[in-house]
Amino acid sequence: MLRKTVRSHGFSLLEVLVSLFILIFCILLVLEIFPLSVKAANRGRKIILATQLAKKEIEFAKHLKWDDLTSANIYLQTRQTRLTTRINGIESINEFTTVYTVAPFEEDPDNIKLIKVAVYWDGAYPSGNVNNKVDMEVMVARED
Repeated sequence: MLRKTVRSHGFSLLEVLVSLFILIFCILLVLEIFPLSVKAANRGRKIILATQLAKKEIEFAKHLKWDDLTSANIYLQTRQTRLTTRINGIESINEFTTVYTVAPFEEDPDNIKLIKVAVYWDGAYPSGNVNNKVDMEVMVARED
């Protein structure tokens, strides 16, 4: 006896469930990655701002008079800076702590000073969190 096979049109319940599982998994994966990319973009923006602030401090120190640099053998200054940025109409306030150190250069302490600038953000100073820190240094020579 020959039996006719009846072919139904459409998807079975198992096929629908598997496809829904795959779809939900992909959506959750994208939703989990999105906050990480926003966090990375914010961190990159803060690194850029901290680098610009450190460069500004270095340039300021390079133009100081030698007597101002030598008023103390080791000079340490800490300053708070608040920068407001606006990106796509969204205003953001960023707080930075700048630690500025001037010390004699070991090889020629009478004629060269080493200026170090460290810029911290997100409460990294004084805890010393190196992930939220930008360092720059420059040597300044006495001009006779």
